[in-house]
Amino acid sequence: MKWFIDLPIRRKLTLVILTTCVVVLLLACGVLAAFQIVDYRKAMIDDTGVLADVLAENTQAALTFQDENAAQQTLHALEAEPDVLAACLYDEKGNRFAEYQRAGTALIYPAHPSKDGARFKNGRLDVSRPVVLNDKRIGTIYLQASLGGMYDRLRLFFGMAVIVLFGSVLVAFVLSARLQQPISKVILHLHETAGLIGAVKDYTVLG
Repeated sequence: MKWFIDLPIRRKLTLVILTTCVVVLLLACGVLAAFQIVDYRKAMIDDTGVLADVLAENTQAALTFQDENAAQQTLHALEAEPDVLAACLYDEKGNRFAEYQRAGTALIYPAHPSKDGARFKNGRLDVSRPVVLNDKRIGTIYLQASLGGMYDRLRLFFGMAVIVLFGSVLVAFVLSARLQQPISKVILHLHETAGLIGAVKDYTVLG
């Protein structure tokens, strides 16, 4: 900290002000980023869960009549959902009945349906929902969704945060340079007076 002690008073004041601004802004950005992640994950679970429920309802007939082609066509409608990487329909015994996988992805489906619910793992969201007909479970629909949308949003957020951070520091620097002048002048005057008193031992300068 010797370098800080050796700095002129004006630079010390400027450095303290800028450091305070940076710390506060970083803390605010961190809180907002955490909120963005939590909010996006919750929204993603809700949206993917609704999609899985719709697929479960639309594949009831295919499972009931063992129509693999109809089930396959229903799953291939997921091409319109860019975040969905894969889907798998299991029959009542837990065997894979129909599958969908987005082109360019290499995924391994679970051999048997996962427990109902939503789970984040390995950079994706896994959602399992029951297929129910007349209050009887006849199968399971399983979806894998990419977290790419969340990462894109975070990259955009951090890019904007960096711009705001630099802009705020620049504004704080300009304002501090102007607003600190009355304070620094008083401190400098006191410092010079104290030095003069110490040098000449003449306390009349205080008057």
